[in-house]
Amino acid sequence: MSKRIGIGIIGCGMISKSHVRGYLELPERARILAVCDVVEENAKERAAMVISEAEERSHKLAEEAKKAETAEEKGRLEERSKLLAEYAK
Repeated sequence: MSKRIGIGIIGCGMISKSHVRGYLELPERARILAVCDVVEENAKERAAMVISEAEERSHKLAEEAKKAETAEEKGRLEERSKLLAEYAK
């Protein structure tokens, strides 16, 4: 597995929602570490989105892992779920 990179999102306008979702699709390659915006409310909203969407995806992947047909698939899904769960800490 390649090393994960830390991501900082600068500017939390509308397009940043897509960026957050994209990075959350690749938890084994990237982790969002920080968000910032000149409008504090935008930064807080995007930070909350990172946490809530990561938790939701983590739960979905954990459920998918329970239904996985192969041990390899189950392991991969469990690992992605675990990586996404880190956002809630």
